[in-house]
Amino acid sequence: FRRAGEITEWHWHWQWQWQWREVLTASNEQHLLALKELLVSFILQPDIFGR
Repeated sequence: FRRAGEITEWHWHWQWQWQWREVLTASNEQHLLALKELLVSFILQPDIFGR
């Protein structure tokens, strides 16, 4: 089994990709809401983005 940290990292990476797909295919209103959520995630959990 992989370490829990690696699994969590993979899960966040997958969610990040999925969220971007949602952003790119959403209507304008949903688009703005999704971008706001991504920005919040970026600020609160910078480790997801490897910085």
